Amino acid sequence: MELRGPDPSPALTRGLALLQRLSQDGPSSLEQLARRTAWPKTSVLRLLTSLEGFGAVTRDPDDLRYRAALRLVPFAPVADDLLGRAAAAMKALGRATGHTAEVLAFDGRELSLVDRCEPEQREVYVRARIGWRPDMKEAFALTVALLAFGLRNEKAWPKPAAAWYWKNGHRTPITRAALKKWIARVRGEHFAVCLHPNANGVRRYIAPVFSAQGALWGVLSLAAVNAPEKGAAHQDLIRKVKEAARALSAPAPAARSLAS
Repeated sequence: MELRGPDPSPALTRGLALLQRLSQDGPSSLEQLARRTAWPKTSVLRLLTSLEGFGAVTRDPDDLRYRAALRLVPFAPVADDLLGRAAAAMKALGRATGHTAEVLAFDGRELSLVDRCEPEQREVYVRARIGWRPDMKEAFALTVALLAFGLRNEKAWPKPAAAWYWKNGHRTPITRAALKKWIARVRGEHFAVCLHPNANGVRRYIAPVFSAQGALWGVLSLAAVNAPEKGAAHQDLIRKVKEAARALSAPAPAARSLAS
């Protein structure tokens, strides 16, 4: 990231630069960071201490190296467009269901969380924060939706022996055949729901959001805690998420010309 114009707060800029360097280079010692930045070691230490106090970096007590605990994630233009369209719908979905609503943007390779809306006056169990990117090895609603609508080439899928899902609070392997069957079902239904809640009790309901060209733009997610696994209430959550995602999808060019 390059600074545009005069720098009104050099300390802030340097702190962000350190965090970005740790994210890109991996764990580094104080001496390595001072050498790479060409800044005085005392200045680097002061910045690292502030970042550590904020929870942005951690220091390993054994090797004394610093590690990034947060990551700076630039928003692509597609994410900005999706954010603008999704803000009101996401808040409405959260209010209507009482669960955490999330929007994840697709950059052509992976999904990343770009916005979320917490339920009012309810305890929050969802730990994912802005910039979070789902682990491709975890077979749950988000990754299955990504494989179904975004990464159709099986070469981009996790290796057969690596995929797993949560079951009764434990990581359980999933076979390639079962994963392919799940992906096919999600493509047909245009919807995905986690087979079981994760270790935090969170179960996600996912519906894809498409661009005007029919490509995956992102997904709308409802991260629900103590959600019903079947019955009318379960179907109601599915309906609400699908309707909200359908409204967020950009209209096809032909539809726009007819409406104008």
